[in-house]
Amino acid sequence: MTIKMNIHFFKKLLRAFKNRLKKIYSTTQLFLISLCTEKAWFLDFIPPSKEGERSTMLVRLDVIGDFVLWLDSAKAYRGIYPNQKIVLYANSSWAELAQHFNYWDEVVSIDMVTLRADERYRIKTFYKIRRRGFSRAIQSTYSREYMGDMLTRSSGAKERIGYECDLSNILPEQKLISDPWYTKLIKSSKPLLMELQRNAEFVRGLGDTTFVGGIPQLPSLAELPEKLKFSRAYVVIFPGASWAPKMWPPNKFAELINKLKTNHHIDILFCGAAAEYNLCQKIITESAVDALNLAGATTLQELVEVIRNAKLVVANDTSAIHIAAATQTHSVCLLGGGHFGRFLPYEVDLTNTQSAPNIQIHKMDCYDCNWNCKYSQLPNEAVPCIANISVEQVYTECTKTLARIAD
Repeated sequence: MTIKMNIHFFKKLLRAFKNRLKKIYSTTQLFLISLCTEKAWFLDFIPPSKEGERSTMLVRLDVIGDFVLWLDSAKAYRGIYPNQKIVLYANSSWAELAQHFNYWDEVVSIDMVTLRADERYRIKTFYKIRRRGFSRAIQSTYSREYMGDMLTRSSGAKERIGYECDLSNILPEQKLISDPWYTKLIKSSKPLLMELQRNAEFVRGLGDTTFVGGIPQLPSLAELPEKLKFSRAYVVIFPGASWAPKMWPPNKFAELINKLKTNHHIDILFCGAAAEYNLCQKIITESAVDALNLAGATTLQELVEVIRNAKLVVANDTSAIHIAAATQTHSVCLLGGGHFGRFLPYEVDLTNTQSAPNIQIHKMDCYDCNWNCKYSQLPNEAVPCIANISVEQVYTECTKTLARIAD
């Protein structure tokens, strides 16, 4: 009995010792990674390749809608740096889409979820960038985040250019650390500026002083498979959003599509990410309308073409609205007040505003709250500035738009 107890105690002690070693190893590893990438920047001692001396690194790590809005100014970089190889470091959610443009010579996909969470992936990514030896690194995002600053810093480029950013995506103490990593910070003319104008302002800050912003254009990107070619006219409904409280209530979408189907005899297609399939199906069931649920069934390139062929897009403040504008498709957007004036409504220097989204709002005195809503609501419940947009209001605008198209 005593021997068995001793063996059990020894095994328990051994397990505790192994766990302790693992913890020490993990802590040491994280400390070394931190030294290499944040504290001492040991990566600076890694010699860059001379092949990168005539190459420029562009960093854009924000989401799909931001990328589409940036496309109008992205075309200017070729003219500013005509003899440089331009390499775009892109968010993996839209990196494949970026491959279709000749604004850059190469696209490198960055998995932002993994970059934030996995230290090994992060240091491997930083090391590869450092070894390439870029002569110039540019991050044009106004609402910079610390991880994007670190990515730019890892280039070791002699010239590193960024925006004098706001604090939407970065802590004040992080900004204090990362601002000196740039050799030039372009100042914004005012704190609230529509993103298309903001991107144009950055290009002018790089030296193209005559550049003016307009609505970007997405060329044809893919040949649709037969299952996505529709003979009848259709409306695309995009009921999802990056944050649930920004979504117009499902019962209002259901009432809207019932009215559209009944009074206009037009087909209804639901689109979105795979995670939004159940949301779309819920709306279809509640509406009792025969509609097609394509959520998660299209690639990003196919989604662009499905939107291009639509008569109308109705969506929350999502990438679908910006894709619609860039494909000259009419759209109605259910817009809240969190970032009102920054991404929507559109304001551009050029006059090609015929495809600008038609925004529908419920105006409140607390607009521009950065989505820090002062009103209490249940989890996943729409904030008041969106929830109170009426069905009749949206339906009226959809009807007007469809009538203009018919004429």
